Amino acid sequence: MGIKFTDSQQKVIDSRGRNLLVSAAAGSGKTAVLVERIIRLITDKEDPVDIDRLVVVTFTDAAAGEMRERIGAAIEKKLLEEPENQHLMRQTTLIHHALITTIHSFCLFVIRNNFNDIGLDPGFRVADTGELELIKQDILKTIFEERLDNQDTREEFRLLLDTLAAGGSEKGLEELILRLYTFSQSFPWPKQWLEERGRDYQMPEEGMESTPWGKLLAELLAQEWQQLTEAIEETRALCREEGGPALYEAALESDQELVSLLAVKDFGQQYELLKELKFTALSRKKQEGVEEEKKEAVKQRRDRIKEDIKAIRERYFSFSPQTVKSRMEEIGRVEEILIQVVLEFTQRFEEKKREKNLIDFSDMEHFALDILTHRPEEREEGGERAWIPSKTAMDYRAYFREIMIDEYQDSNPVQEYLLQSISGEWEGRYNRFMVGDLKQSIYRFRMARPEIFLEKYEVYSREESERQCIPLHMNFRSRKEVLDSVNGVFGQLMTKELGKLDYTDEEALHEGAEYPLAEEAGAYETELMLLEKPEREEKKAEAGMVAHRIGQLMEELKITDKDTGELRNICYRDIVILLRSSSGWDEVFYQELTAAGIPALLTSKTGYFHAKEVQTLLNFLRVIDNPRQDIPLYGVMTSLLGRFTGEEIARIRKIKKDVCTITWLRQQKKGKKSVGPFWKPSKVIVRRWLLSPFISFFGNI
Repeated sequence: MGIKFTDSQQKVIDSRGRNLLVSAAAGSGKTAVLVERIIRLITDKEDPVDIDRLVVVTFTDAAAGEMRERIGAAIEKKLLEEPENQHLMRQTTLIHHALITTIHSFCLFVIRNNFNDIGLDPGFRVADTGELELIKQDILKTIFEERLDNQDTREEFRLLLDTLAAGGSEKGLEELILRLYTFSQSFPWPKQWLEERGRDYQMPEEGMESTPWGKLLAELLAQEWQQLTEAIEETRALCREEGGPALYEAALESDQELVSLLAVKDFGQQYELLKELKFTALSRKKQEGVEEEKKEAVKQRRDRIKEDIKAIRERYFSFSPQTVKSRMEEIGRVEEILIQVVLEFTQRFEEKKREKNLIDFSDMEHFALDILTHRPEEREEGGERAWIPSKTAMDYRAYFREIMIDEYQDSNPVQEYLLQSISGEWEGRYNRFMVGDLKQSIYRFRMARPEIFLEKYEVYSREESERQCIPLHMNFRSRKEVLDSVNGVFGQLMTKELGKLDYTDEEALHEGAEYPLAEEAGAYETELMLLEKPEREEKKAEAGMVAHRIGQLMEELKITDKDTGELRNICYRDIVILLRSSSGWDEVFYQELTAAGIPALLTSKTGYFHAKEVQTLLNFLRVIDNPRQDIPLYGVMTSLLGRFTGEEIARIRKIKKDVCTITWLRQQKKGKKSVGPFWKPSKVIVRRWLLSPFISFFGNI
């Protein structure tokens, strides 16, 4: 017996000839629906599609592999039902060449088949992270040295260092340059975006209200004034209640008049009003029949209102508009220099990669975009017509029947343009299938732009049309108790202002699966475990608490088996621990769980070049390249190669740089044997000592 799909799922499977956005909540069976839609496309009796004429983009290689496996299994199953079907037999071969892949693998497909369009050497290779980091550091070092040595750039670069290199350390500036570079790569045309940012601090004649950040500030202030107005109205209503302090209302009315006036003034006028801020005192007259509790409640609310107004003044109006303009000009000069440095870094980094015939992940996207699009000389900046499809893109449009993308909420503008360029929507042939969930967008730090999903979610029709949105809000993965807890939290927190989306009934998770009843009432209620004032280190205490609870669950909890649908005892493999950040926590949890006899698997996402052993060797190479790098030197000294203790390093650090001899000391403690020899070398000699075996090694090659 096959899967029984819901009405909404069936609509997703059967819809044709339209751009379809599927808002698929967690556990809504989106993968099963996507696979079924693909199977229906390739087994359609009237118009069957070859699997290699579909583009299916997933977020990870693992997801792509799972998708390919599921589709392959479904094709094999269909073949058992129709063993003479030649079309299905061909699909078993074509599936190995089908574009069921990640966005970067799709880009590589485009590049390798069209490298001549952009003059790329076909012998390129994908660079690894560590190699790229070394190249970036070399380029930054060169740029810094050249700008400081060049008389024409020395003064302005020193201004940049003085402003952004806190404490005289260049590390912060280097990180800022790299962050700006990385962020710019999420845009279709990074250099143009950087050049535009160089003008962000320019103040137009219309005043700060016409700037993008001025408009944002106006929106924030409007929200602040609205919230204060509501708070004042509620407090005034309390004054008018029976037993309320009616005489206090006059002061609150004065507050309301002030807030109403502020709400309609521009920034400069608001500054002048708040500069002379004075509050009307609460009436001291006695009033009969006032309840003390209500009187005290009004006082406390009034104090909060006053504090909120003062906080707004401190946060947004610490400086006059004239001072703001002056400082904007100063900051604008610094920003202009910073952008110049980032653009220079971008140019040199690109040249270095081309010299070594390397590409990275951002290159994959931008090279593919260069192949699939052209930018006309006259264009609407920022609009969808800011580019036109190339001949290669038109060829792909003619070949591919449908463009499907999973986890669409985590797309960025580059990826959007790439897939848009090979779809037929501009020609009236709507063939894009996009599935995702705005509530599951967690990759902003990877430059995802959930606004792309949100825009379509708000514009696409819920009825049949060329651009249709079908929500899938039934959850087949969790019990009602879990869904109630999730909806309870998000229903209060997720709003248009906070999460760009109101958590309405359409966004809420609805129970879609039936589970066996619990043997005991409340057995599956959501638990909240609180740790208060731990006697030992907090991380270990929290990990110990989790280990103890897991031990209890192993004895008492039963769950529904995925294969049989029956209740069974829980296993360790059924439990997962999610951490906000693995750094500094994962090892502690692993050790505590292991100590409690709980088998644990620690999943590391740091990669090969972040392994401790590799970092040690990289630090050694950095010291060989430049012995004056203290941080890499410290890393080597404390590793197995150096084996220095913290006390020894502290003593060495105190030594004057001009010391050029080694003094051997033996420290004797009364009643104890020698703990020496302890030697006291200069930092220069420490560096030479560390490097000597490697210098000898390389000298003998």
